[in-house]
Amino acid sequence: MLRYIVSVLLLSIIVGSCSLDPDILSFPDDVENKFEKVLTAILEKDTGFILSDFDPEQSSENLGDKLDNALSFLPEEQWQEFELIGKHINSFVGSGGSHTTYTQVFQVEYETRFAKIDIYLRARDGNLFIYGLHITQLQEDLSEVNAFSLSKPVHQLIYLVAMVGVFVFSLATFVSVIIRWKRLRSPGKWLVAVLIGVGDLSLNWTTGVYGFNFLSFGIFSAGFTSAGAYAPWLMSLYFPLGALLFWFRATPKSAVGSESSTD
Repeated sequence: MLRYIVSVLLLSIIVGSCSLDPDILSFPDDVENKFEKVLTAILEKDTGFILSDFDPEQSSENLGDKLDNALSFLPEEQWQEFELIGKHINSFVGSGGSHTTYTQVFQVEYETRFAKIDIYLRARDGNLFIYGLHITQLQEDLSEVNAFSLSKPVHQLIYLVAMVGVFVFSLATFVSVIIRWKRLRSPGKWLVAVLIGVGDLSLNWTTGVYGFNFLSFGIFSAGFTSAGAYAPWLMSLYFPLGALLFWFRATPKSAVGSESSTD
């Protein structure tokens, strides 16, 4: 029994501890230095540097106009400080060649407003180019916008109550399997079954937008995660199929023996 319990709990820890925190992902030094130079150029609105370093495959006649339009979203104020709030890397290998795209997301604080800046760099053929950038002007700090709060619409609070209820139900069933271990038929299989919920009904706690993924599973039929202090909380609610089946289908060893002797 102990072997099953330890294996299941380790699975719970591994699945529940996945993080997208930018501090975990490390880029090469030359890439980090490039991001710093590009961010400085954006904040100083140095269009000459940005255009000269742009990926030739992305260049066009109106690239300058597009860049001016993007930079117009920066507040007309003196910026105070900036902070890295997200990182991502994506590599591609194909018959036409290979490349790696690096992304960093910054929040810049101004005197009365904020700006979110997404910078994309692409490494190809030994060169590192600016591949794209996106600027969004914000009225509030993203860490405050995405902070967990109960000041939400009723449907989100109902979802939260359901998520907590399903989690408690799954956890209680998990404990019941352990308590009844010696009296159950195939207790190890039931231990795994009650642990996993299927079909993810997800909720972005900041925006209130729902999503559904039928081919998904979650530990204890509920979960929540965030990519950091500046990212929204993403809630997940699963159908506790294994836990429900346990209460209706789990067979005690005594019952199995009785049926065999009768036959």
